[in-house]
Amino acid sequence: VADSIAAAAHIVAGFASQGSPGAPAEVQQKAPQMVGALGPAWTRGEIERPAGQENMGTWTASVYTQEQQARLRVDKFGKPLASVVPDAIPQAEAASREIVPGEETVGMPGGLRTSVVQAAESLASQIGPGIRICVLGGTAFRGPDSEALTAGLAAELDAAFGEAAVFITGGMAGVQETFAKHCPNSRVFNLLQIGGSSGYGVGMDLEAGENLDERKKVFGQIGDIYITVEGGPGVAQEARDAFKRGAGIVPLMRTGGASEGQFGFPPEALKPPAFAEAAHWELLQRADVPVADSIAA
Repeated sequence: VADSIAAAAHIVAGFASQGSPGAPAEVQQKAPQMVGALGPAWTRGEIERPAGQENMGTWTASVYTQEQQARLRVDKFGKPLASVVPDAIPQAEAASREIVPGEETVGMPGGLRTSVVQAAESLASQIGPGIRICVLGGTAFRGPDSEALTAGLAAELDAAFGEAAVFITGGMAGVQETFAKHCPNSRVFNLLQIGGSSGYGVGMDLEAGENLDERKKVFGQIGDIYITVEGGPGVAQEARDAFKRGAGIVPLMRTGGASEGQFGFPPEALKPPAFAEAAHWELLQRADVPVADSIAA
């Protein structure tokens, strides 16, 4: 599985270098230069370093103090105040005021309802900076190499991206839990329906949607890049939603299920993107090569 790990890592970095929807401008550069260049503005000398810290569960975020926020006119993550919703108005509530009649809505904490896109935008502001890499997969491993592939790819991307990326799961067992538990150096968020809990002991749980279907709709809107391992109809649905809006899809086709094209998985997402080398894409398909090569591709 070593070859598959290498291949997948190359494809993820390639999508990051192309600049996926909502990704920072800094990802618009070559993939080899991408790692380490996507951090907050203060890491690039564009603003002073944050002086505070905030416990995010399994990691500690650098945040701007109240004094810095007032002086620099930024939020705690360094975002200019002009681009954020004032603290006195909950973001989901502000978004709900702008719903277009007939637009599909989802529930948010506090009994509010907002559009799917606005819910994703609200969550993105809570997550903070960094390219958002979402993980999709089955709740139990079926293939003999799928677990090793998932764990190896998580470790590879964790080492490569660090704080430059944010990894997002749906808080479910199987593929998502395994991935989350192999990212010790990165920020991990688990998006669950209202009242849910991942039970991972890793990352921070976020809530959106009054039920699983609503949560899935939001999940399909929040990421820049989606990695898929195995999966059924639910994985295919979220991949369709993500692909439709232009997000990058990295299907580990060798694992079968939705990732291989079943259950209505978007067929165009099974074709290599323009930047991908044919050899790397082939390693995502072939189950007869070492997992590590598929990961690094």
